[in-house]
Amino acid sequence: MKEYENNLQYMKEQFADDGTEVPESLSEEAVFAMLEDVPQQASPFPGEAGTRKTGRRRWQKPMAAVAACACLVLGITALHPWNSGDDPVPAPPAAGAGTEAAALLAAADTDENGMVVFGSYKELDHLIAAIVPEQEDFLVYEDVAGETAKVESAEAPAAATGATGADAAADTGSAPDHSSTYTQVEGIDEADIVKTDGRYIYYVSDYDNRIRIASANDGKAENIASVRGDKCGTYITDLYVRGDQLIVLGEAQESSFSALHPFNRRASVVTVFDITDRASPQQTGQYIQSGSILSSRLNGSTLYLITNDYIYMYEKDRCFPGVCFAKSDWEDLPIGDICCFPESASPTYTVIGAVDLDAASISDDTVQTKAILGGSEEVYCSQTALYLTTSFYPSDLTGDTYYLDGEDTLRTRIVKLALTGDTPAFAGSAVVPGWLNDQFSMDDSNGLFKAATTTTRSGRDTNNLFLFDENMQALGNVRDFAKDEHIEAVRYIKDKAYIITYEQTDPLFIIDLADPEEPDIIGHVKISGFSTLLVPAADEYLLGLGFSTQTNEWGEATDGVKLALFDISDAAQPAVSDSKEFEGMESEVQYNHKALLVGPGGDYYAIPYVTWTYNVRTETYDTTDGILVFTAKDGKLEVLKDIRTEDEVRRCVYIDEYLYGICGDDLIEGFAIR
Repeated sequence: MKEYENNLQYMKEQFADDGTEVPESLSEEAVFAMLEDVPQQASPFPGEAGTRKTGRRRWQKPMAAVAACACLVLGITALHPWNSGDDPVPAPPAAGAGTEAAALLAAADTDENGMVVFGSYKELDHLIAAIVPEQEDFLVYEDVAGETAKVESAEAPAAATGATGADAAADTGSAPDHSSTYTQVEGIDEADIVKTDGRYIYYVSDYDNRIRIASANDGKAENIASVRGDKCGTYITDLYVRGDQLIVLGEAQESSFSALHPFNRRASVVTVFDITDRASPQQTGQYIQSGSILSSRLNGSTLYLITNDYIYMYEKDRCFPGVCFAKSDWEDLPIGDICCFPESASPTYTVIGAVDLDAASISDDTVQTKAILGGSEEVYCSQTALYLTTSFYPSDLTGDTYYLDGEDTLRTRIVKLALTGDTPAFAGSAVVPGWLNDQFSMDDSNGLFKAATTTTRSGRDTNNLFLFDENMQALGNVRDFAKDEHIEAVRYIKDKAYIITYEQTDPLFIIDLADPEEPDIIGHVKISGFSTLLVPAADEYLLGLGFSTQTNEWGEATDGVKLALFDISDAAQPAVSDSKEFEGMESEVQYNHKALLVGPGGDYYAIPYVTWTYNVRTETYDTTDGILVFTAKDGKLEVLKDIRTEDEVRRCVYIDEYLYGICGDDLIEGFAIR
């Protein structure tokens, strides 16, 4: 009921902004009466559920590949090699009698990396026509450029102590010590729903499509401004803060772009604001790219936006990826910037946009965009390269050939784009068996690229690690370890790979990569439960965050949060130095690394949580929300504070000696850390 009330309040605010009286049909009584009679409906878009995601499912990626392939029966009659020399996997089986699309791919030209390239839009359109059904009533692109975003002052709490008005201009002095989003690669920022610069907290509103800016001081926070997403045609998803720039990411609204029609396509929006005066952000530019946001990275002054642009229905000459800038028309990408995976069976473009945030304006001259026909799943970014993965079955889907000789034929292609120039450039690729667990399964450092996968042989999961040089040429590998288990977490530190697999216990494997042509498992240790995130800790320890488990009549089941501290000082004999379990607890950190807060110098860690406790009297579950603050020092895990909050905590940040919990209903709660 609280959510409905928030939505009603939001609608009232919109009418008030436009000077219009709220119609009687939108009164609380009328809306609640309608809600009681409206059944819940499934989303019209493939792959979207009507409920909030509460955890990862390791079958999602393989099944996504199956679903994409099932939509169209596409036999691949030839596979163009992307590696010279030995490929890390056997050549895929030849397809049976091909379709028109298979014949087009087999006859197409390829570049030096094996990518299918097109000499004209006609060639690409012909391929799209062969894999996407035609729809006569296709909705065409509309102008996606939104008006300048409306910025509003925020009502400040009575007890607030932060700066407002003219005092909210950026201070030129050094900012207080503060947290940053926990990311995979040092120096590569990742978008999130909350950011802080040490003086202000920027966060995506929990319910009304705004970014709110709050000043923070001595554990108290005061909202001083907000930016409404609907005023720039955006459903806000997450954000970056870069100095005096606020970069807002979101999905284009239907009112600005017809992409929300189930038979049409979507678009994603980057809106940049000057926040020199935090109380009065000013929009400076906007960039729109076809597709829904898969991921993004901020590397120095360049924002990389990666979207998946699914083609629901075919209409001649209207199935190309495109871009748009504020107050400009929609433009198809040049045909020379579009290529195709050689085994592409998915009518989905992966679109990669590189936005120069140092430029005076966002335009064709300051944004470089590439597209690949064939959707992507995981994204990894280093200082010099961007890697995309796509899984596929290289077999004739008209027959029962998902398994050959007892082995699952699922493969993953990993594509490398070099980021050393102004424009992302394709720099090679490789094919590996199986699927990757998440972005942490990849690493690019010390001149090596590594990828860990899980595959299936004779109905049994098994795991692998592959190494490649800078040109994506295969080096060494470790095959078929931890049988009957699957990968849950990977971390690469210096010349070692640390891999967590799970079935009923949680083995940590340590693989020595010092000789990339002969990598070798040199140690392992087991513990109950399993970690889904591995974090380097001080003094040669590795912190694992994940799930505790218990055995019941149906088998192994998760039952709470588990922290594990691994001693990795002796790689040949790793040990579990300490562990803690919290029964009935859930935390977003179990499936989203950005929910982890690391204190200054790794002095402490904090995670948001909710605990479920069964109430015998009411036969329901009571919930407790909070922030768990703990240390990992001298081989011991210690709970520093267990902070209870009024509402569910979405993220937590620190500024100096204070911890701030960003909670539901846009509430910010502050606490002294010590």
